[in-house]
Amino acid sequence: MKNLNIIILFSVIFTQQYLFSQESLNINFLSNLPYNQELSDVWGYSTDEGEYALVGVFDGISVVDVTNSLSPIELAFFPGPESIWRDLKTWGNYLYCINDQNGDGGAGLQIINLSEVISGISNPTYIENMNLQFETAHNIFIDENGVLYVFGADYLEGGCMMFDLVSDPENPSLLGVFDDYYFHDGMVRGDTLWGGAVYEGVFSVVDVSDKQNPIIIGTQSTPNAFTHNCWISDDGDYLFTTDEVSTAFVTSFDVSDLDDISELDRIQAWSLDTDVIPHNTHVDGDFVVTSYYTDGVSVVDVSRPSNIIEVGYYDTSESFSGDGFNGAWGTYPWLPSGNILVTDIENGLYVLESKYSNASYVEGFVSDDITGAAISNAEIQIIGSNHTTLTDLSGFYESGMAESGTYEIIFSAPGYSDAYEVISISSGEVLSFDIALIPFESYSTQFSILSVANLTGISNASVHIFNDDFDYELIADFQGDVYVSLVAGDYSISIGAWGYVTECSSFSISGIGGDLVYELEIGYSDDFSLDLGWEVTNDISLSSGEWERGIPNGTSYGWGQNISLINPEQDASGDCGGYAFVTGNMINADAGSDDVDDGRTTLVSPKMDLTYYDNPVISFETWFQNDGGQGSPPNDSLLVYVSNSIDTVLIDYRTVSSVAEQWVSSTISLENLIDMTNQMYVLVETMDGDPGHLVEAGFDRLFVSGNNIGLYKHNKTSFNVFPNPSKEGIISFESNENGVLVVNDISGRIIFKTKAFKGYNSIDLGSFPSGLYTINLITEFNSYTQVWIRK
Repeated sequence: MKNLNIIILFSVIFTQQYLFSQESLNINFLSNLPYNQELSDVWGYSTDEGEYALVGVFDGISVVDVTNSLSPIELAFFPGPESIWRDLKTWGNYLYCINDQNGDGGAGLQIINLSEVISGISNPTYIENMNLQFETAHNIFIDENGVLYVFGADYLEGGCMMFDLVSDPENPSLLGVFDDYYFHDGMVRGDTLWGGAVYEGVFSVVDVSDKQNPIIIGTQSTPNAFTHNCWISDDGDYLFTTDEVSTAFVTSFDVSDLDDISELDRIQAWSLDTDVIPHNTHVDGDFVVTSYYTDGVSVVDVSRPSNIIEVGYYDTSESFSGDGFNGAWGTYPWLPSGNILVTDIENGLYVLESKYSNASYVEGFVSDDITGAAISNAEIQIIGSNHTTLTDLSGFYESGMAESGTYEIIFSAPGYSDAYEVISISSGEVLSFDIALIPFESYSTQFSILSVANLTGISNASVHIFNDDFDYELIADFQGDVYVSLVAGDYSISIGAWGYVTECSSFSISGIGGDLVYELEIGYSDDFSLDLGWEVTNDISLSSGEWERGIPNGTSYGWGQNISLINPEQDASGDCGGYAFVTGNMINADAGSDDVDDGRTTLVSPKMDLTYYDNPVISFETWFQNDGGQGSPPNDSLLVYVSNSIDTVLIDYRTVSSVAEQWVSSTISLENLIDMTNQMYVLVETMDGDPGHLVEAGFDRLFVSGNNIGLYKHNKTSFNVFPNPSKEGIISFESNENGVLVVNDISGRIIFKTKAFKGYNSIDLGSFPSGLYTINLITEFNSYTQVWIRK
């Protein structure tokens, strides 16, 4: 434990209100205290005589008197290790602070006697307690019973350490540890801990009634799978969370039944930039107050948790917008005066006046004017709001505005005429407003799918018809016909079946229906614009990142100028639609949220009859990225096999040496590589080995052709290592002449060399760890290479 008696006493001139013209709603500027260092979190403290801001600064802790909200005065500054992460809380007369690692180490639990600071004592107590088994941590919380919870400490897994502050507030004793996994942040009420397991992508509910035996009693994933913080409602029935990634939300959950946790609503802050990052959110009665980085502070009314409405905001960060860790880091909304404290990383401490009140609500049902049936996914837009609302399966919607008034509201749904209405809504009240939409006229249309070889119908052909408003995925009957009613408009169409070449086109419906005929050529191709029956199998251990057919959702990894695209942002170009198979495809996900983890995932095609193909050639495009990890080099792979249901051969592979931020084309002749049968299929396998890394893969634009004589032919008799893969590590092969056998790891490094003899050879490679290797046979006149997998 270290006691420091360093204090700096001075006042700082405030910045007057008229100098500021930031975007705001129902929040007024009172004052701003700039610093010459960047800020992190803020907490508040009050006595009968005054109110105070406790500010985390890059190089220490600042105590500021904000009793006169127009003229904040810094009472003291306590230097500490340099860190961009500081978190502060209070218990009794004491301020407690921690800092996270940032290259300058930590100071353990930093303790300040605030009563001594406020009374003006020249050397107030400041302690850096390094005797608590941690030096750095990410966040702290103190409950109503005087228990200190330390999250993300450099102790074991960084879960939560629990200390008693009551017995000795300057030297607390350890009560217990939750260490199932890392907690980034959390809060506690009663005997229940609500923790943000940021790297698990969930919030966890932990029973801490027995501090020495904390038990997880519930978990729930959050929308962007990077759960930063959470805060429970006053009645304990609802939890509000943030994911600290671009495009994330403040989200509400019903946690009244921990066996049936459900998401209720989600919202982004006021600006039109949808990529802003939310940070810390706190519950203040009917409101949730969030530091929202470049959008400043945002306040939403959560009195109706299934219908969250933003009722106030103030942009503290006018110089920054959109994605980025700039702007408002922390907020404190609980001062007796009702003022809000905000720490802006670059611009200093703000004291703001809250003027917001409860939102004004409207809700109701949207139905079909003729049938009375509920219309799901109808869009409701109140003019003047940045947010739109969609009806649920029952046609129910909820919406609202920050302030009372008369508003125009628009109801729209595909296939229906828009309805424009005027409503009057009042603060804290709910207007019930139902609407029936008038449907457009539709026209019966027939599609006939024929084989170009004999003009007979292709049964079970897949048909995808779509435009901006409609999306139909249909299956042809036994005669190859599809029937659907369509409203007038322009449409895109994709038609395909396994064993035929997918075709895409467009057509228009204008006033009448009709019969449209499409002829498909025979051949094996798939651009995945249609579901043609590929299957996915996974290791039992796989925790995320299985193969998915969909439109790719890009993710990136890195910092500054070294940012890499990990999951593709689009499919391979030149085919129908935007679909591909990709591993893990969560919307608005972080790079590590839904990549391949803890095992392998395998994509398997339907069967192909290639017995009549002359020199069959297979082509496809792959995506592979392998990055990250905890200091260990990436060691994962993407493997493409062809099987005839008897033998399976590796035809293409990618490792860390061939990663790329683009789709890569491959064309391979199968002649002499494997015998053609009527039971051929393709397997595409990728895996995340131990230790884990970022792994993302993609597969697109499969095509099998024939009569491509000029392509290079593999010679399977020249050099064939078996068994491959090998569990025991003993390999065999035959050679036509004496030579040298060389084994390389996936980085290309030579790790083994031995003589090879004419005839049969057997070599023990059982000491090699599991992984992918290249085995090279070098003779006087030839060299051969085979990829070998050690299981």
